[in-house]
Amino acid sequence: MIELSPEQQAEITRLAGEFNDRLVQAGSTYAERAFGLSCGLGFLPALALLAVLFALRFINVILAFTLFIIVILGLTGLANLLAYTARLNAVRNTYRQQVQPEIDRYISQQGISRQQFDTWAVTGLADGAPLTIFLNPALPQAAEEEDAKPADDELTGR
Repeated sequence: MIELSPEQQAEITRLAGEFNDRLVQAGSTYAERAFGLSCGLGFLPALALLAVLFALRFINVILAFTLFIIVILGLTGLANLLAYTARLNAVRNTYRQQVQPEIDRYISQQGISRQQFDTWAVTGLADGAPLTIFLNPALPQAAEEEDAKPADDELTGR
């Protein structure tokens, strides 16, 4: 494996930041759309049903208000779940369609391995950054040796 120059290290860190920002932006956009759409589409029919039940005197004001609060809480939870799923899918698709081809192009132009790129890219990203999900950095030598040795607790069964 060839050593990376300081310029390459800085370039990889910059690219990783740009790629991560792109993933965050895509995830945020689709999550906001999904949340807004699911709240709007779920809220209107629920409100209409409550209005009809109240108008036909199947429920009173207190029960209508209670059901309204329950429906809002349920719709908010469902909207959050849909937004989370939309965010994950948007990040995954953006990575596959945009980021991964650019990483592959960069490493082929620079003549470096994917593991070198991933290792340096991870150093410049914050914990929990979306790009880190797709990167496989090399483990430090000490960590590899530590993983190879069983812990004392494993040996004694504690």
